[in-house]
Formats: sequence, structure tokens, C-alpha cells
Amino acid sequence: MKPSFTLLLCLLASLSHAQLTPRVKPTVPILKDKQAEMYTSFRNRANKDEVWFFEHAGYGGKKYILGRGQYTLKELGMDANDFFSSALIPTGLMVVAFEDDNIAGTYYTLNSDNNNKRYNTDFTKVEIYRGKDAGGRMLSGIKDINDKISSIIIFDMLDDEVTLYEDCNFGGQSLSLTPCPMSSADEARCFSSSPVSRQWGWLNLADLDFNDKLSSIKIKGQIAAVRIHTGKNLEISPGSKMLSLTTSHPCLKNKPYTTDNALFSGNSDWNDRASSLSIIMKPGTVTIVN
Repeated sequence: MKPSFTLLLCLLASLSHAQLTPRVKPTVPILKDKQAEMYTSFRNRANKDEVWFFEHAGYGGKKYILGRGQYTLKELGMDANDFFSSALIPTGLMVVAFEDDNIAGTYYTLNSDNNNKRYNTDFTKVEIYRGKDAGGRMLSGIKDINDKISSIIIFDMLDDEVTLYEDCNFGGQSLSLTPCPMSSADEARCFSSSPVSRQWGWLNLADLDFNDKLSSIKIKGQIAAVRIHTGKNLEISPGSKMLSLTTSHPCLKNKPYTTDNALFSGNSDWNDRASSLSIIMKPGTVTIVN
């Protein structure tokens, strides 16, 4: 048999086989929605008291897992300064992000991500709950906070609080406060944008009908300390004193109040002296996932 004839028979056999065997279209892998996958992973996480921050928009890049607490560059690591571009925040946690280190500068209160509403997928156009700029102007709506965050407060709206009492042994009129803020009215009372005193706290207890009434105090959750001041606006100056309390205290009559040299001639203790206070959260825990 001639070679050309053999080749022809082979080609005819191949053609016949191709006609009998249906062609199968090669399968193409379906690309998963990475944002949806990350959101599902976050929703199913074991620890409900944590926030996930990401290096890139759409939950990409390095992931910083932050628990309840207060974060400055020291806790976040210098490479995290002006670094975050998206986040996932659970219901029940309040996240306040500051542009400056040490809880200062323009700040933004972020929405929780829940019920498939992903508010924080892109910090270049994030819808903030509210905030205030360094000039004291209130903020809300769509803002660009991408790569602007240098310090953060994360607290539980129910478990991280301080309760003030009018009487010793936790009696009488009471007032419960979070690290602030919980409402726009609270926010207006909470941050001094003065060039001299750029501080975060409850600036005037008179606004809350609790000026010079504090006699006992309960501290719970991730709160490290409460700093009470005799003057409003968290003043620390001659004649205006500050006392730091790290645990609950049943009676401030047991805390001596001193001037520069001696006991004050009238009321010699801290009972009924507080006019403003700041609430300091414990440093939070940070886990970095590459």
C-alpha cells in the first residue's frame, strides 16, 4: 500500500471518529467574588469583638485584626500609619478613626457592616456615620479617608462604659458614659479642638447635669482609666486638678485632694469635684495577616 493512500485512510478514520464523538467545550473556572468570600468569612468568625482593617480597597492586601481598645502608631506599628483602605465592622462595636496619632485631629465614626450592607469596602468614598474636623465642624456622608488613619478607638456600646454615681457606694443619681460618642449631641460635647487642648473626652459634666456631683464610680470592660478634672474642658492648670482612676471606686471621700503644697482648707477630698472627664481605653490587640 502506498504511503499516500495509508495517510488518506488515517485522515478519513479520524474524521469519522470526530463526527461520532461530540465535542466538549472546555470548562473555564468561575472566579469567586473575593469581597463576598471575605465578607462571609468575617460574618462566620469565632471572635465577634474584632474589626478587620485592610491595606487595599475591597478587603485586599494585608489584614489587620483589631480587638476592642485604643490604638496609636505604637500599637498599630509605624507601617500601618496612613495605611488602611477598607474595613469590616460588626454590629455592636463603635469605631472612631482619627487622622492624627494619639487620638487627635479630624475623626470619623464608621458604620457597621451588616445585613449585606458593606459600607467600608472603599475608604476613598466611604459613608461615615458622623465625625468632626480639626476646626470643630461636624461631618457626615461620603468622605475620603483612604490612607488617612493614624489612631483608632474601638469599643463595645454596651460593655465598655463608666457609670458615675451621686452618692458613695454606688447610690443616688447615676449617669453611664461610653468613651464617646454615641450620638451627635454627645459628639458636640466630646472633643476639644482648641490648639491648646486638643483632647478627647467629656468636656463639661454640667451639660449632663452632673457637675460637682461625682461620689463613686464603676469602670467596666476594656477601659483602662478614667481621668476626672476639677475644671471643665479637661483643664490641667494651677488651681485645676486631675485624678486618674484605674478601677471602680466606692467613695471619692477616700481620695485626698491636694493643692500644690497642702490639703485644701475646705473640702479635702475628691468628692463632688469632677467637672469634666476623659475615658482611656486599654491598648488593643493586633493580629496581622499577610
